[in-house]
Amino acid sequence: MGSEQFTKYERARILGARALQIAMNAPLLIKISEEDLEKIKFDAIKIAETELDSGVLPISIKKPFPIKKEEKLKRSKAQKISDEEKAKIEAEEEKEKSVALQGELSKKVSETKMLKTTLDERLIHIDEIKKVNEAKTNTLEEEKIDLQEREKEFEVKIKSYDSLRNNLDTEEKKLKIKQLRIDEIVRTKDIEKELKLLEKKANK
Repeated sequence: MGSEQFTKYERARILGARALQIAMNAPLLIKISEEDLEKIKFDAIKIAETELDSGVLPISIKKPFPIKKEEKLKRSKAQKISDEEKAKIEAEEEKEKSVALQGELSKKVSETKMLKTTLDERLIHIDEIKKVNEAKTNTLEEEKIDLQEREKEFEVKIKSYDSLRNNLDTEEKKLKIKQLRIDEIVRTKDIEKELKLLEKKANK
């Protein structure tokens, strides 16, 4: 059997077995020069491949094929069925059809029930989400109102602070005026004292 007649699986099996033998220091079946061995780098698989391609490997593969038989087919005799048997068969077929229809109907009913329950559950979930969202909106509105009230309180405090500041400014101005007046009075008194001293000196 030539190497071209083997399948790729058979070829791989043969090469693996022969390469294992060569790797275990089995004698080579063909003469290969040392240069060629160096070129293939002493590869056992390549050596086995060259041996297989040269057709020196004493390996055969059995391929069993099925035995062909020729037989004449006999014609089957058609059995005659009476009207009663036909009616029975038709009744049984109708029964089977009705049972199958009932099974399909019950299956569809159960499927519709399952769908209804899933839809109800989803609607309940949606209602819960709506309630949560409404509660969140209510809390946000309450927080908004609280913030507005705080802003108003802050504005009132700012106004009161401004009024206090204005009052302090007016009081400070008044104090300054008073201080100026006191300074003027002190100066006039000092001047009067100096004049009296000068008069005393002049009289002497």
